Amino acid sequence: MEVLLNEDKLLDNDINERSLKVRALLFDDNNNVLVANYNGVLMLPGGKVDSGENITDALSRELSEELGNVYTNDELDYFMTLIHYQKNYPKMEDVIVNRMVKTYYYIGNYKTINSGLQQLSEREKKAKFRLELISIDELENIVLNNITDNPRNKYFQDELLEVLKNYKKNKVLILK
Repeated sequence: MEVLLNEDKLLDNDINERSLKVRALLFDDNNNVLVANYNGVLMLPGGKVDSGENITDALSRELSEELGNVYTNDELDYFMTLIHYQKNYPKMEDVIVNRMVKTYYYIGNYKTINSGLQQLSEREKKAKFRLELISIDELENIVLNNITDNPRNKYFQDELLEVLKNYKKNKVLILK
């Protein structure tokens, strides 16, 4: 399943930065999902696909770095792809770009967080990166009620809400 978010109706020639990412919906036995809090922005664990890296290897690497736990390709099932066009995205370097982010989402079972084996970047450590398990409904309420003027946070909220909406809509199919 592929979903397009393009609120500002950007065209491909409006885009000056493209990014490929991968994230995971990891559920515990109580159907809580693992969420990363990165400088006050909620997102699912995962991140950028490095040059020359395939999507599933990138997801395994990101989860290993962030959770300190190894996930193999057969432990994660493809869920959806989200293509998000973002107008005037403020990068951390005080640069504004129009960007297109293509994110592949996978679903798996939450194992645990092994803090001794986490390999967080200096940027993540400085931003007080932390992980927590939360119910889907509670997460949706937090995101919906988090009114923000921060455009970076708004883009992440829009993506997260779209993923949660599609998860809820397709939950019966996913669990079969």
